[in-house]
Amino acid sequence: MKRRSNIILPAIWTAVIFVLATSFFGSRTTEPVISRILNEFLPQLANYAEYINYIIRKMAHVAVYSVLAALWYRGLVLEGVRPLRAAEIAVLLSILCASGDELFQATQGRTSLPKDVLLDSLSAMLGVLVFRRAADAASRKTAP
Repeated sequence: MKRRSNIILPAIWTAVIFVLATSFFGSRTTEPVISRILNEFLPQLANYAEYINYIIRKMAHVAVYSVLAALWYRGLVLEGVRPLRAAEIAVLLSILCASGDELFQATQGRTSLPKDVLLDSLSAMLGVLVFRRAADAASRKTAP
């Protein structure tokens, strides 16, 4: 039986996403932190803390789900799945995670937004695309 150690990292990253979905990481918690940082270092932007918090949170969605899909893609390819099929599965698993994440947020007293699932889905596609391009470029550089 083949060991499945290549899927441990994306599984751990998925768990991290669900930890981030708890009420501890909600907007009501992060906005005061952003506000304090802005007051201290960029007081001229302090009045925009709510908007800056929103932008940072959406950028985090892009980063988190791009990384998740890239990790799934890498793990699946290392397990012997064909690259195109691995890309499809990685994006699908990321979309399922995004859907579950939003449902879980609703149980945590946080706002659950379908548009976040869309953003996460597009981010997953971006993550696989960027990872595939980077891997292709690296393999061309090392090819004789």
